[in-house]
Amino acid sequence: MDFLEQWNQNYYLLALIAINWGLRCSDILSLTIGSVIAGSGKRVQIADRIIVTEQKTKHERHIEIQEKMKDALYRHIKRRAVKEGELDLSAPLILSQKKSPDKKLKAPSRQHVSAVINIAAKKVGIRGSIGTHGLRKTFVYQAWKRQTSVDVLQKILGHSSVSITHRYACIPMEYEMEVYRKINFGPLSSPRRSKKRNGKSPD
Repeated sequence: MDFLEQWNQNYYLLALIAINWGLRCSDILSLTIGSVIAGSGKRVQIADRIIVTEQKTKHERHIEIQEKMKDALYRHIKRRAVKEGELDLSAPLILSQKKSPDKKLKAPSRQHVSAVINIAAKKVGIRGSIGTHGLRKTFVYQAWKRQTSVDVLQKILGHSSVSITHRYACIPMEYEMEVYRKINFGPLSSPRRSKKRNGKSPD
């Protein structure tokens, strides 16, 4: 993340949103400046909560914006205000370097974002294909590690079953084995049978 922050602030914010909110790339790219701002005045004020309707599932996500995310969003939007002048609240939150055919601001493509994330991952020594879906899975895994139950994560993500969420969490085998170490009752101990009953040897 440090490399991405220094390399490209635009995609750094996208990565922050993905790992802090667990949104799909398409839903992040659909966010506008107005999506995260409270009110319509000239003073930039980040909202406490937002509602995102996922494009793929139409699942409604209610997201509380963390303080660190508020700070990142505020700095991003202030930089945009300096560069663009008066802010267009309908403009994409994450910008492409290219404009649309009618010269309007537009969001980058999912393919381009995935390529950027892969390049950033390789620059810091991460092997394999990462992509934007890997960032969403990072959100799930980190939430699970912080004691969030899988059924709560299922509700947040709008998954049809807990098993899908479980696969998303990528829970290491070691954690599964730990369950058996914690639940280790064993057979109930019983007193040894006496060799004699009432002074007589057993039959």
